[in-house]
Amino acid sequence: MKRWRRDLACHFDQGFVISTEGRNPMPREHRYFVYLLTNRNNKVMYVGMTNDLLRRVHEHRTKAVKGFTEKYNVHKLVYFEETSDVHAAIAREKEIKKWRREKKNALVNTTNPVWHDLAVNIGLPPVIPNVVRNLAEGRDPDATQQDFSLRSK
Repeated sequence: MKRWRRDLACHFDQGFVISTEGRNPMPREHRYFVYLLTNRNNKVMYVGMTNDLLRRVHEHRTKAVKGFTEKYNVHKLVYFEETSDVHAAIAREKEIKKWRREKKNALVNTTNPVWHDLAVNIGLPPVIPNVVRNLAEGRDPDATQQDFSLRSK
């Protein structure tokens, strides 16, 4: 039994996962992203790291996680990098967080000089302020009804 565990550990060290049959080792594919988000007018910037960029940007947009991005309405993806090494991604995130704003702006300008929302390119719909607000409040994102009454609420 110990020998089997040692062999199994060896496969994990090599970056393999043992299939349910225990015969066919399959290589793991890891993807990590370092990303920069900004608000509507590009005044506030957020640097983050994730293993699922689409999910994480969606969480920022819907304000699913309380914190900085919820408070400052930071939801526009303006830059991201991809790597297969989690340690490199963490180090890069920390490196970028230490930079002055001018250097972060220059980084974004190298690949996205107009500061378009890159989330649209990876499969998310464009940000429309009312849609974001409706999602955050748990309402239908397409709801366009607004209460213009003068009654106090």
